[in-house]
Amino acid sequence: MTKLLALFSMIIFSISAFANLHLAPPSFDYKDGKAVFMDITEGNYDIKYYPSKFNSRVKTTWTVNIAEEGYPIFDFVPSRIGIKVNGQWARFSSVDSPDKVTSYRVINTKLKPGSHLIELFTKVKRGTSYGYKSVNSGFFIKDLSEKKFLEKYVPANLEFDQYPITFNVKIYSKYKHKVVANGAMRETGWNSYTVKYPSWYSSSSIYFHTFKQGKYWWIQKDFKSISGETIPVTIYTKWFLSADKFLTKAKKVFHELEADYGAYPHQQLIIYGMAPRGGMEYPGATATSLVSLGHEMFHFYFAKSVIPANGNSGWMDEGLASWRDKGYQRADKPSYGAFNLGNHSVYKRNTDDNSYKVGRSFFAYLNSKIDLKVVLRDYFSEHKNSLVTTNNMINFFEGNTGMALRGDFDQYVLNSNVSGKRANYVEKMSDENIHHVDYTEEELAEIL
Repeated sequence: MTKLLALFSMIIFSISAFANLHLAPPSFDYKDGKAVFMDITEGNYDIKYYPSKFNSRVKTTWTVNIAEEGYPIFDFVPSRIGIKVNGQWARFSSVDSPDKVTSYRVINTKLKPGSHLIELFTKVKRGTSYGYKSVNSGFFIKDLSEKKFLEKYVPANLEFDQYPITFNVKIYSKYKHKVVANGAMRETGWNSYTVKYPSWYSSSSIYFHTFKQGKYWWIQKDFKSISGETIPVTIYTKWFLSADKFLTKAKKVFHELEADYGAYPHQQLIIYGMAPRGGMEYPGATATSLVSLGHEMFHFYFAKSVIPANGNSGWMDEGLASWRDKGYQRADKPSYGAFNLGNHSVYKRNTDDNSYKVGRSFFAYLNSKIDLKVVLRDYFSEHKNSLVTTNNMINFFEGNTGMALRGDFDQYVLNSNVSGKRANYVEKMSDENIHHVDYTEEELAEIL
């Protein structure tokens, strides 16, 4: 009996310890072994800004699990990193995926399966500007280009991994700074903050913005959810008159989405009115233009609660949001014959930018076969705060409706026989707005 209990405990540990590794891409040959994806079980980031020196320091501490012997993969866009593995200094390299669709950082220390401690020493440079003894730093992500999630700013794992993250932030300035974040925040001293992000967050979830107090117009209100909970709302923007406009529209969309899909799934609502066009969503937060606000708030349900597990999965939430933007259309058939939105390389990390137009057309077609909004409400309820793939959607839709839909998905959004830009179709649909504008560093600095 004791041996059976021990075996059962080991099985339970292995399932929980490597819970998301089944969603990771396959490991691949590297040096004398394998480059392997790892599971981070906890991440701590000590972030220190020194405005008078135009500088920052970040110490990242990860507890990780390795399922197979090999060299662990992570990512960080800037090139300068100091690394310790289990207390010993280590080197790293850049490595391409086997099909060269992307690249990663790999630690050149071969690790045995099990638990390990990794420390990384970096700076925050991207998305950060300094004024007179002040700092303005925002970790603003994008999904249409790869390497623009958390790894753009600090070391991070890939999108498949969910783990609790803590930011300990200190700004060495005599001027008061604010921190806005979509986690549980506590002020621990002058310009010192601790932010604890939920354990289901991934590298595409973190919203973090710090700036000198008084920089933005500010509104704080409460929305009442159908769950009975009070949702605190924070809206801030450079433009005084637009703050009220954001509030009015946000309240309308908030109640619309609750009526359609259920209670608001996050603990707060943060809106940074940042631009005349485009936007991006996070769990319970968005940096957005007024025109894109409804699109981004829809993503609070599908994208940042029901979360794409990888680049091949992002087409679903962009297609659904665009379908909502167009008034939940119905169509007897899609406006095209075949397409591949979600059957690219297993190493693909960014969303196909055709997902808005093609995905919307596909979901309009599905809506003629099933009551898609009703099915999506159940889908959201079952998969809230979890990672999903296209296969998860197909299985749920078929199980919920009793209809055979896999053939439609294979033909219209997973058709690997279709390649290239499909210029004629894209040209025909080019008048549609793509919300997730990919700003350059110069444009972003001007907006901030």
